[in-house]
Amino acid sequence: MAIKVAEVLNAPVATTIMAKGLISPAHPLYAGVAAGKAGNMVAYEIIRRADVVLAIGNRFSEIGTGRYSLEIHGKLVHVNVDDYDLGKAYEPYIEVHADAKDFLAKLLVALRGGLSVRRRDYVINELRELWSVENRELESYYRDVSGLIKPWEVIRAVREIFNRGVRRYLLAMLVHIGLRAS
Repeated sequence: MAIKVAEVLNAPVATTIMAKGLISPAHPLYAGVAAGKAGNMVAYEIIRRADVVLAIGNRFSEIGTGRYSLEIHGKLVHVNVDDYDLGKAYEPYIEVHADAKDFLAKLLVALRGGLSVRRRDYVINELRELWSVENRELESYYRDVSGLIKPWEVIRAVREIFNRGVRRYLLAMLVHIGLRAS
């Protein structure tokens, strides 16, 4: 439902680490993980530049905000089912004590019923440009790092070994119980 609301508004969607799977990275409105300077630069910039930030169901924890490095300059609308989390870390312009699903359903009905909002048609192009910048910076970083062992190479090697081992183990289990697999 959050994606439907974002599509009606043509608004970028940045998630917390915990909600990372909410939107596909292939979706044109995907803005990455908003964890302050520890998250995606795209999410950080989108939130920093926004005139309104609609934060639904998040706590703005120390880790989730990159030690509170998330910059919110626009009006914050904070929606959470737990009163304790509302306004705890960032001062909301409006705080809404509600279940995320209920809030999104009512917002979607209001938006489809004619609630007037200003659509920003340039958002997708802005996101593409920010992703392009982030990807260039990451490629530059990875290309320019020198040394005998690069962390991402170790992670890739461990992942490959683990995946082969898990596949071999699962195939052996299937054979053991009398099933064939390819």
